[in-house]
Amino acid sequence: MNFKTILSLAALSLIGANAAPVNNECQCNNRCQGYLVQFSENAYTCLTPANFYTLRGKHCINVKGHFSNQTNIYCVDEENSNVNLCNKSSNGYNYDQCTRNLYFAARSMSLEISIYNEDQVKAEVFCQRRKGYYLESDDEQYVCLDINDKEDNNRPECVTIEGDNNHTYCPSETDTNVDFCDPKKEGYDSEKCFRFLRMAASQNNVKLGSNNKH
Repeated sequence: MNFKTILSLAALSLIGANAAPVNNECQCNNRCQGYLVQFSENAYTCLTPANFYTLRGKHCINVKGHFSNQTNIYCVDEENSNVNLCNKSSNGYNYDQCTRNLYFAARSMSLEISIYNEDQVKAEVFCQRRKGYYLESDDEQYVCLDINDKEDNNRPECVTIEGDNNHTYCPSETDTNVDFCDPKKEGYDSEKCFRFLRMAASQNNVKLGSNNKH
């Protein structure tokens, strides 16, 4: 999934792609501490400068003004946005549609929108589509835990998830950027991988069990 692919997808979602002038009576004007991007008269989202917490849990993008050479990271302020497809906490969240709509709507504001950290975003989206657990650390290392219920599965770094006793999960070979969790890589180290999974899981509010090898 690259940005050109996103822009070439089918027609925009029902909220529309044209940015309407911001309604001066909208209370969100005063609350939004960044860019208020309006898709229609009653559909808007607020983009605010990113920080450590928003980068981990919100929809974030790169933003550059047409008359500026500087690109900054902005994230959706969900408290001041009413478009569910851009709110990561909503069941209606859709990364592709949100980014596509923001791209077109922001053009009328002389803003350029691009994907923030594309490889990591792609890994998270694909992992979640497979019903896996996406875990990332503070230093941008990440692992996707995929379901692996094979009877002959003896990988020591595979784990169970508390509250999900029906499956065993193993680090994916594709949507993972740490070599020590990939048995096919030279730097593979199952003990180091398991320690990383414990640390990343605690940072992402996921409670790991064990596969009885640790």
